[in-house]
Amino acid sequence: MYHNCEILVNSGNQNPNDFQVKLPKNMDIHPNTEVAITQGKYRLGQGTTIDSTNDTFILGYGSYGLNDLIPEASGVGVEWLNFLLPQVIKLKHGKWDTHLTAGDHSGQDDSAMFGDLNMQTNLVDSLNEQSKYFMWAWAGKAPTNSAPGLYSYIPVHESREVVMFNANINTVSPVITYTAPAGAAGFTNVINNTGTNSACVALTTSFVPYPYSYNVKTASLANPQVWYKCTLNNDNQAVNRIFGGLIADHQYTYRTNEPYNEQKDFLKISRDGLGDLDIEDTGDYENGAVFGWELDAGLNICFFRREINEDGSIGNYAEYHISNQVADLGLAGAARAIEFRPVMEVATNTISNFTIEARIDGAQAQTVGGDDIIFTLTNDSRYSAFKYRGFVCNDSANNAQLTMCCQEHFEKNKAQNSIGTANQGQAGAQLVNAVAQIYPRYLEVGQRIMWFHKHLIGQSAGSLSESYASKYLRKTNASDILIGPDPANNDDGFYRILGDLTVADPVTIRINTGNNNPIDFHVEILNLPIQNKSAYQSSGRTSNRVLSVYRNVASNNFGIIDPTNIIYHKLENKQVFMLDHLRIRVSNDDGAIFQELVGNLTLNVHIKTNAHAMLQAITGAIRNRSQNVETVNVYEDVSKASQRVF
Repeated sequence: MYHNCEILVNSGNQNPNDFQVKLPKNMDIHPNTEVAITQGKYRLGQGTTIDSTNDTFILGYGSYGLNDLIPEASGVGVEWLNFLLPQVIKLKHGKWDTHLTAGDHSGQDDSAMFGDLNMQTNLVDSLNEQSKYFMWAWAGKAPTNSAPGLYSYIPVHESREVVMFNANINTVSPVITYTAPAGAAGFTNVINNTGTNSACVALTTSFVPYPYSYNVKTASLANPQVWYKCTLNNDNQAVNRIFGGLIADHQYTYRTNEPYNEQKDFLKISRDGLGDLDIEDTGDYENGAVFGWELDAGLNICFFRREINEDGSIGNYAEYHISNQVADLGLAGAARAIEFRPVMEVATNTISNFTIEARIDGAQAQTVGGDDIIFTLTNDSRYSAFKYRGFVCNDSANNAQLTMCCQEHFEKNKAQNSIGTANQGQAGAQLVNAVAQIYPRYLEVGQRIMWFHKHLIGQSAGSLSESYASKYLRKTNASDILIGPDPANNDDGFYRILGDLTVADPVTIRINTGNNNPIDFHVEILNLPIQNKSAYQSSGRTSNRVLSVYRNVASNNFGIIDPTNIIYHKLENKQVFMLDHLRIRVSNDDGAIFQELVGNLTLNVHIKTNAHAMLQAITGAIRNRSQNVETVNVYEDVSKASQRVF
């Protein structure tokens, strides 16, 4: 049947982004039918939709890649924190209110406004959930009805026992127990199963804070300031192999997708003459940690740091130190406490030093020659590229007791319990230049921004690396939402968040609350056989898309759909089917349901038969029929002739 019908579709009291309407009577949809949307009208709600087109900004600390070259009026000067790489942060997708009430709190779970779907909540949650530098937490308090406020702080956290699991490649169950002595910090016991001919390799389930500084809070017996501490008890048992330290997360998680690889793994197991892993020969296990300690063959306590290769893999020793202390386990010696202690300090007004001290029994570890064993990372950002886990490998019946500070010990969304500002914590003086910057858009190198060359130690401040700047800043696209500081007061285009800010004086973030920001959406008719395509960054899908809308929002949040070039989409059905309803879905650029339309969505849907295509189909069918008849006639003539011959 020939159709030339326009259907006026209205969402009524349904969700205008996803609804269904009933047709007054059934329509028989033949092949060669086409559909288009010729007109429409929509209304946008207050707020904005975040998707892949406007969700990305850059978070940087100090001047590794992100540096304000011109001193501010406060006289703070140029802040350097060169050991931390910038991070790409993604705002949460969906619809978010751009209007707030002055005084609204985010990141503070005792607030009545906690969790509200506004842009301040989005900013705070995105930073807290994605920043790997979780020594610093984020919170917000809106100074006005239209602008979020943002500040950073040191959250409450503990040093105690930590959840661990067996990370060896065999199936031997380790002995891992958790102990909490009365009045003192808890610890995790790790020992080997006697007679298993293998080692117990215990790895933390959560991450160790990097960076961190032991003096950000006051220590006590019940809650000491410990980053990583392994106490080796002398239970008068022989030692085959004991070592531990901090590993990069990828040194373990690669096992999810491929077999054991001693070149990638933190636990480097030797192979026998046939190329098989010699799991039982624990004496030949090599400690592949980034920051590690071990007992050598003479039970000397040794410390080391490994290189980070250009491709991000863990390399050979950058430094290896044999201390002047021995762990006489199995003999008459006492227990030994082996510790890594991170220290951040402001050396001058322009730079923050970062070191990791090796310690034994609470004192600075030294080499046989009397030199302090300290890993200096002040200008080396390579080590901030990873998330770290703590571990211990123990092939002996002596207890190895771990006390650590891990992500599981940090309070979340409790800014009301803050133990101090980002630059000092509970300390009485500034510990670090914890100055953060947020970049919602690309800035050219030289626009008051200093970029250091990648992975160079001690790089002079005069060196610029535009390619490295571009690697991060070219990913930004959030400037439609985070529109940058007030140009009258700061023309840099980025937000500078000092480390001494509190809830009383947050940085004001300007949000686009106007109705003229670009809105993109796509209308699909899900129950029609339309075979359009949608291609995304790394994937694609078949789509029932009929119309795409790319335009600015009209005044009063109303928009008109009036295509200047109407596109008809051919339905792909091969047989006639009956249509009794239309299923309408509005999607965003990522293919997810659009959430910004409110009220009623009105569409003019035109369904028509393509008469020319139908005529061609009928003509083709007749021609094929005649050819078939002719072929049959020729066959009959040939058959009769052959019969006469025989």
